[in-house]
Amino acid sequence: CLISKEETSEIIYDFIDISIPLKHRKAIITDLKEDYEKVMTKLGFAHQHCTFHLIKNMTANFKPKITEELDKYETEIRNNGSKISESKIKKMRKKKKEEINDEIKIYMELFYELFHQQSFDKAKRYIELLKFELKNFPEMMQEYLNKNFFPVYRKFLIFLEKPFIGKLDSTNNKLENYFGNTLDKHTKRIYRTPEGIFDYIMARKDGWIENQKKVLTN
Repeated sequence: CLISKEETSEIIYDFIDISIPLKHRKAIITDLKEDYEKVMTKLGFAHQHCTFHLIKNMTANFKPKITEELDKYETEIRNNGSKISESKIKKMRKKKKEEINDEIKIYMELFYELFHQQSFDKAKRYIELLKFELKNFPEMMQEYLNKNFFPVYRKFLIFLEKPFIGKLDSTNNKLENYFGNTLDKHTKRIYRTPEGIFDYIMARKDGWIENQKKVLTN
């Protein structure tokens, strides 16, 4: 671990360079931060982009687009001339949102099948199938995949290439799960800065001292 006030390419490079000896540098999985690509290439790693973070990023990208679509839908309802109560409009909006989310979920599952292919060649064929069927996907998914995934898809499939097949995961979600299960969100926010960690330790220290005083006086 490294605690730093900044997250620059130089700091990332130095941290990994010190942490992982050259003889152990085979492949590494990171999230989708652009700075990681040059750093990991320079350090000599095969660089796998995390599929967990890909789906997370896609979901975050869709949220404002879904809201925009719902706002447009609600405006059309209000402008159609008929009198509809506010409660009715809310119900219609909610139902529309469920329909959009259900459709996205279906196509997301189809997309994610890519990462369950058993070889790189099969994954490439699945990529071609996705491109052929893309016109049937929700528009927001079409835009994201064309812009953010297809041009760099190979970076998400290192785990299916020789010599990494069967030895490298498609995701670093094991680490995400570890931190998620050992630290709550409040504590993780505290740990984002050296000042936060220091204040946290001092607060724990003060609490410990108070408990010791109570023990001594009882």
